[in-house]
Amino acid sequence: MTYRVILSALAMFGFVALCARGDVIIVRGKDPLSGTVLKEGATEVIVSTFVAKKKTDVKIPSADVIDIVHDAIGPASLIIKGGAFKDARDAEKEADEGATPKARAKAMETAITKFKETLTKMNRDTQGQKYAVREIEYRIAMLTVKQLSADQTTPEKAIGALQKFNKAFPDSWQLNVTMPLMAQLHMEAGEFKQAEAIFEEMSGMSEFPKSVQQEAELKVVRVSVKAGNIAQAKKKLDALEKKPGASKEFVSLVQLERANILVSLKKFDEAIPILQKAVKDNTDKQIKAIAHNTLGECLFKAEKYSEAVWEFLWVDAVFNQDKQQQAKSLYFLVQTFTKLGDGPRAQECLETLINDRQFSGTEYQRKAIAEKGK
Repeated sequence: MTYRVILSALAMFGFVALCARGDVIIVRGKDPLSGTVLKEGATEVIVSTFVAKKKTDVKIPSADVIDIVHDAIGPASLIIKGGAFKDARDAEKEADEGATPKARAKAMETAITKFKETLTKMNRDTQGQKYAVREIEYRIAMLTVKQLSADQTTPEKAIGALQKFNKAFPDSWQLNVTMPLMAQLHMEAGEFKQAEAIFEEMSGMSEFPKSVQQEAELKVVRVSVKAGNIAQAKKKLDALEKKPGASKEFVSLVQLERANILVSLKKFDEAIPILQKAVKDNTDKQIKAIAHNTLGECLFKAEKYSEAVWEFLWVDAVFNQDKQQQAKSLYFLVQTFTKLGDGPRAQECLETLINDRQFSGTEYQRKAIAEKGK
């Protein structure tokens, strides 16, 4: 029995089969929701669905939306066998699940081509159809980013695809994905000023709720740390900590960023008690995921591998609502199990991170694929 199986037993996972026609909304940490999307925006998505057999309008924070698959694809010729949209969706699945890198790379190209063909033939008479058009444009942008892992495109083209989408749809739920992703690609390219500018823009956008704006402010700090500008990062954290109306959760995130600075400076003995306190004191699952991962990274860099492994396992098996954080935990589990001499478990985690479609587009999946190819 593996470590991952042991901790998986501590968590309960639900599954709901989607049988009915309708829009399907995938929400972080919840069962998929089927219904009709009434409104999409950067702040919230409103869905008409049935709750306890009663038709109800449900409001979902856009930051919690992972994906929406729209039913309003017309004409019908696009969705039957041999139709452009059906072919695109099949290819999109193959891009995740193909048996070989070559097959997956070819499927990405096919999916992009067929989605573009779908756009030229789609109806646009209703709001639902317009949302479906937006969804397809988003899939094209995300597939273009995914092509980075297969060396089919350049960071400049991937960033350009995201910029194009953002400009075309300036108040979409997808901005919660595309803007941070665009900043992350800039960071991976060492373009810290561009990344900082995106997070600064997000922190001031009225389209986003306060929680997203605050998270963007913290991401500005993270960029400063990555760029090696520790003094600037500390100054920004001091200012954020003094902001009026800061919630307990936000103050905890500020403390986690302070601990992350200590980790970057290799002051592990100072960082560890801060992180252990954060793990103990917080009940918010997102904060616990960040705390466990940061503590694990700290212990790993301090060469305390037997302790580090359990921190990452908690995120992978229990506090896995945020796929970015779970991808990070899997990445470090590969490194940690390797250091512990447990090759099979390291390989298990690597295969999960690289091949599981839920981690598509995450920073640590790209990192793992790039390192595997060396």
